[in-house]
Amino acid sequence: MSKCLCKKIPKTGGQISDLYQRSDFDNGTAATPPMGWSSWNCFRGNISEECILDIADAMVATGLKDAGYQYLNLDDCWMASERDENGDLVGEAGRFHRDMGITIAKINERGLKAGLYTSNGTLTCEDLPSSLGREKQDAYTFARWGAEYFKYDFCHNIPISSLAPLITKIEFGRDIPEIIYSVTADKMQLQGIAKLMKDKEEKVGYYISGLDFNSGAIVIDDLDIPEDGEYFVTVTFKKVSGKEARYIACEVDGDILGGMECQCASNFNFTRRVQLPLYLTKGSHKVRFFNPVFTPADSAMLQYINMAYMLKWASRKVADETGKPEKPICFSICEWGANKPYLWGAKAGNLWRTTFDIFPKWYRIDTIYRENVKRYEYAKPGHWNDPDMLEVGNGKLTETQNRTHFSLWCMMAAPLILGNDLRKFMIDGKPDYENPVLKIVTDRDLIAIDQDALGKQAKPVKLGRTDILVKPLTEGYAICFYNRRRRSTTHVRFDLGSLVGDEYIGFVKKDSYSVFDVWNKKTFDCNGVLEANIEPCGAVVYVIK
Repeated sequence: MSKCLCKKIPKTGGQISDLYQRSDFDNGTAATPPMGWSSWNCFRGNISEECILDIADAMVATGLKDAGYQYLNLDDCWMASERDENGDLVGEAGRFHRDMGITIAKINERGLKAGLYTSNGTLTCEDLPSSLGREKQDAYTFARWGAEYFKYDFCHNIPISSLAPLITKIEFGRDIPEIIYSVTADKMQLQGIAKLMKDKEEKVGYYISGLDFNSGAIVIDDLDIPEDGEYFVTVTFKKVSGKEARYIACEVDGDILGGMECQCASNFNFTRRVQLPLYLTKGSHKVRFFNPVFTPADSAMLQYINMAYMLKWASRKVADETGKPEKPICFSICEWGANKPYLWGAKAGNLWRTTFDIFPKWYRIDTIYRENVKRYEYAKPGHWNDPDMLEVGNGKLTETQNRTHFSLWCMMAAPLILGNDLRKFMIDGKPDYENPVLKIVTDRDLIAIDQDALGKQAKPVKLGRTDILVKPLTEGYAICFYNRRRRSTTHVRFDLGSLVGDEYIGFVKKDSYSVFDVWNKKTFDCNGVLEANIEPCGAVVYVIK
C-alpha cells in the first residue's frame, strides 16, 4: 500500500446515504394532491388521440374539470416501438402524431393539462422504449412537447452499482473548447476513507480508491465559474478487469446534478473518460464526487432524483428557448413502494406510489388503503403518498364501495386520478348528471377534504374491524368511520375528547360542536360523542367546524 500524499478533510460518516440529507424537491406544483384522469385502468394499451380527446371533452362537459380534475395523463403505450433517427421518443403511428406536442396542444386547448409516462428502466412495463440512461434527452422531449405531468414507472429497472471508478483526473470545461479547471489524483482533496493509491503496474500513475458504498469522496472547495452557462465535467479513471459498471455522482453546492456510468469493456487503453453536462452559475462552488449508493433504495432514489433534476432543467430550458412562461412538470414516482419511497420521495418528486398496483376488487383496494394510511406523517404540500389511481366506477364495485373508496382516498390526501371510462357519463352527447359514479367523484365536500391547503393526511386513531381516521383541516377536522366488515353492519360510538393531546391532530376540546355529515349533507350539533350505524364496506365522513 502506498503512502497517502493527499490532503485529508473530515469524514462524512459513510454508508448512510447523503441523499437523505437533501432538501425537498420543489418545482412549484402539487401544492394540493394532483387531480386528473389516467388512461391505464380503463384502456390499458388501447389508446389513441381520438379516444384521449373524447375523454378530454367528457372531463369538460361533465363538470370534472370545474371540480378540480385538471390532468389528463397518457399511461403506457402512447409511444412507438422504436425511437426516431435522432433517438427521440415519438408517438405510435396511426394512433397518435409522431410529435406528441400536437396531441398535448389539443388537450391544453380544452383547458386541461397533459401528462406522459415512461419507466425508470430499459423498457416500459409493456416493453416499449423507456428512459433509464436517457433521462436528459427524454425530459427535454417531454418539456418541448408541453407535458405538465410525468409518471415514471419501475419496470425493467437496472440498479446503480455501489462501486465507484478509480479516478485519475477531473476536469471542468466548455465546448468552445476550453478547460477551466483540472486536477490530477495526487492533488485531490479527499473525504472519508477515500485514498490516494499508486498504480503497481505503473500504467496510470496515481488514482483514487475508496469511493465505493458512500464511504469516501473527492472534494473541490472552490470551483470558480466565470459566467452562467452549460459546462462539462470530465472524469478520467483507470480501467479494471471485469465488465460490471461503476458509478460516480457529481454534487454541486449540496445538490447532485447527475452521475456517470463508468463501464470498461476492453483494455486497449489504460484509462477511459466519461463526461456529464452541467448548467452552472457564475461564482465559486463546492463540488463533491462520490458514489452515494449503499442499498438498493439508494439506487432507486438516485435515479428518480436524477430524472427530477432533468425535468426541472428541461422545463427551464424550453422556456428560455421559446420566451414563453415555464411549464413545470409534476413528477409522479411509481416504484410500487418497493424501496420505501415514503422515506425519500419528497427529495425526488411530488408524489410517490406506496404500494403495488390497484385493480377493482374490494380486497385489493382495502389492502392498499391499509398500507398507505400508516404513512400519514410523510405527506405535506407539494409531496404526497400515492395509493394508486382511483377505481371508482370500474369492475363490479358496488355504489357503497365506490363511495367508501373515494372517501378513504380523500381522507388520505391522496392524488385523485380517475381511471374509469368518462364517456359513460355522457348520454346522446349530453352529461348525465344523475350518474351515481359522477355524483361521487364530483362531490365538492369530499374533494375539499382532499384538497385542504393544510396538506395533512388523515391519522388512523383506531385500526381494526372498524377504522377511525381523523384529518386536521385549515378550519376544523374531518373524521371518517370505515366498516371493514364485508357482511355485517356495525355501530360506532366515538368520544371526540379522546383526541385531545394528539399533537398531529391538534384537536381543541369544546362543550359542543357543529358537525356536517358529508354524504348526507346534513348539519347537526354534537356534545362530544359521535355515533353512527355503518353498512358493510361502508364509510361515513363528518366535518367538525
